[in-house]
Amino acid sequence: MRPVSFGKVVVATAGTPVQLGVSTLNGGIGAHDTQIVVSSAAPFCADMLPFELHLDAGTASAEAVMVTAMNGTTFTVQRGIFPNQFPAVAHLTAAPIKARFLFTEMFLSGVGGLTGKAWLGSASMTTGGGSGTIKEFEVTPASGLDDTWSLPVQDNTGDTNRLTDYKLDVAVNGEGLYVTLWVR
Repeated sequence: MRPVSFGKVVVATAGTPVQLGVSTLNGGIGAHDTQIVVSSAAPFCADMLPFELHLDAGTASAEAVMVTAMNGTTFTVQRGIFPNQFPAVAHLTAAPIKARFLFTEMFLSGVGGLTGKAWLGSASMTTGGGSGTIKEFEVTPASGLDDTWSLPVQDNTGDTNRLTDYKLDVAVNGEGLYVTLWVR
């Protein structure tokens, strides 16, 4: 197994959860473009490389690409990885993107100096502490001890979790959690 470290995943706006592995295109792309710009790179990390990314999933223009490099919000992609199933096509600005990334365990840790609460939730969580919340992280005490937690396998196969099944939220703008995944 190998670790995949996101470092600190920051939630810019409290009450607007960050769904891991999910963003949108920040600009349209043509069928032959090999670089895409995403609206937010926070739900992804370079340790994931290479990873499969689905553009416009569930639509007539759905496409699977392989992300081979990341530089901020610019991702280098290999197109046509499943040409019979998902041919390379153009995609519009704000097209949804979703990583297909499986892991065996997620380790989360509070960030030193956290002034409010933070939450891990399922993909259905609309705001931290509400429906879909899995774990609430407490304010880090003055002693410097962090609230940590480990999420084991949750699916029915007994060996993997999907990254896109989880969201993070915070009570204070700009705070977050440290996230590390274990993958096979």
